[in-house]
Amino acid sequence: MAFGPEPIDSIYNRLVERITDEDKFPETAVKRITNFLNGSFNQVWVEAFSEGLRENQIKATATQLSGWINYSGGPVTNDDLRELGIENVVSADEINEFMDESDLDELVEIVGVQRDEGSRATVELRILTNEDREVEIPAETPFGTQPDSRGNFLRYRTVDDATIPENPPEEQIDEQGRHFVEVDARAEEVGERFNVPTGTITYLVNPPTGVDAVINLDPATGGVDRESNEELRSRAKESVARSVGGGTIDGITGRIIDDTDASDVLIEEFFDGNNPNRPLTTWPHVEVIVDGGIEDDVDDVLQDTRPTGVEHFLNRPDTFTIRTETDINITDEINEDIIIEDIELFYATLGIGEDLFRDKVIQTILNADANIQTITGLSLFVADENMDFTFESEEFTFTDGQLEYDTELRAGRLAAVVAEDGSFFEFETDWEARRNEGITWIDDAESTIPEDGDLFEVFFNEHPPRENIFRFEDGVDEYFLSNPVCSGDVIQIEDELGTVYEEGVDFEVGDNSIVWLEAGDSPTSGRLFTVEYFALLSNHQLRKAEVRQINDDEDVIAVIDGQDVHLEDAVHYIDEGDSIQLPDGSGTPFNFEELEDVSIINADDFRISYEIEEDLPVDRREKVQSGPVIIDATEL
Repeated sequence: MAFGPEPIDSIYNRLVERITDEDKFPETAVKRITNFLNGSFNQVWVEAFSEGLRENQIKATATQLSGWINYSGGPVTNDDLRELGIENVVSADEINEFMDESDLDELVEIVGVQRDEGSRATVELRILTNEDREVEIPAETPFGTQPDSRGNFLRYRTVDDATIPENPPEEQIDEQGRHFVEVDARAEEVGERFNVPTGTITYLVNPPTGVDAVINLDPATGGVDRESNEELRSRAKESVARSVGGGTIDGITGRIIDDTDASDVLIEEFFDGNNPNRPLTTWPHVEVIVDGGIEDDVDDVLQDTRPTGVEHFLNRPDTFTIRTETDINITDEINEDIIIEDIELFYATLGIGEDLFRDKVIQTILNADANIQTITGLSLFVADENMDFTFESEEFTFTDGQLEYDTELRAGRLAAVVAEDGSFFEFETDWEARRNEGITWIDDAESTIPEDGDLFEVFFNEHPPRENIFRFEDGVDEYFLSNPVCSGDVIQIEDELGTVYEEGVDFEVGDNSIVWLEAGDSPTSGRLFTVEYFALLSNHQLRKAEVRQINDDEDVIAVIDGQDVHLEDAVHYIDEGDSIQLPDGSGTPFNFEELEDVSIINADDFRISYEIEEDLPVDRREKVQSGPVIIDATEL
């Protein structure tokens, strides 16, 4: 369904309502602005703002149509608008102002089709002189057909330098005794109209000294017109129809783009079944990474177009949300909403695996409004680095003489023990964890424990176990897990035949790996085995740790491996190089007394973001998308 822009009156009335209706829009209504009579400042200003919003909506419609093969590149006709059901809200002229042929060129490339840019005609020219001296003809010397009544003519240029000798051989002297040289020339533009007959290229445009005449003794040939949009569309559709039958990459991609709302497709083939993302899928298969579109619709098209007998898996790209903050100098009033929409539209046009370049963001901002003079600051943040954990707790009443307290969940995920007044008891000084059971208070001269009847709370992380799958190789004893292990808390290791291995007998657990013991049993070489364990989810790997920046923002609380890491609510952490470790995490408890203002929080309470100073490199399966856009404008 095509997006139709609103009528200008509708936008205007909606904005006026938001400004004046205090009951319906208390957050945006302004009491003192009431005069919207025709010709008033308020009326003129809101109407201009409405026109800007409508123009942006027209741009959005043009952007949508640029992704549909029947309309991409334009020109869009009134008949097209009737078919789309938007003929009453926008005109063809308004849409075509924002249609560009390059959009169609990029769209058909998806199905392996490129526009035929045409070719220039070539011809051999005889260049003559009446003088008995050497005459030089430089490359790119222009000649042409005779001008018409309006002075228009077809222009050709010589390909190489040429010379008419002073004393040429007889074969370079014509019947009139003129000396000549024959040189290759090429039409200045592509097109069939440059395929002219013999004897028509006779016009001296700007001849070198000594050149008195020119003629083509043979026709000019090879000129081909640039392929039109309609011809290109037709050829692209034929290509898709032909390729779909064979289940090709171009065919599947083209059908998904044409028949769904998907915007980009990446197809990866694994002929030998060796796919690190699917270690259990050992047979030949294909992964189809699709951005956009309803999943059921995309999957229906995929199953309809894939080759018989080859399994295809539908996946989504790994997205990076970018928060954009910019400081700009302006010469007059700007429409921030339109600028924000232009920036969001820029991010939306980035495909799967397409790098983010700062210069492109800068160009988008400068082009968004003519009143933007300069950009004085631009900060881009990877803003979607979320932690995945939830803290639960159990409350106990301390009883003299009782040092052991059993917890309902696994003790390996204990995070902290907190007194009723909010202070933290110190791990391994005041208490210790009994794996899979609970905690034990340490009652000695150096410890601090509750008094009889005191309440204390045990915090632990509630999260499901992780699974990592490996293929066993002879001679390889250590296998590294995707997350550090929570207090050595591996539940079990089982191979694909169902054999279960015993910790301490067959393997031992490190901080972030398992090591097979020489004296124990292990899987046979080539066999898959699964490690089920509780991960230390408070250790969060930064996905783009190679990015560097300098930031003096007051919200920055530390630098991680050269990166500024923002933690909302000023949450404390421990520097782990290319990752961060939260002190209220799900692994071995920390010494909270060494930290100030520590509290137990859940993942919903904060989000990690870090600035990128240069370009953001994006891997094949990744995609950048727009997050919040913040503009600080200063009028000069």
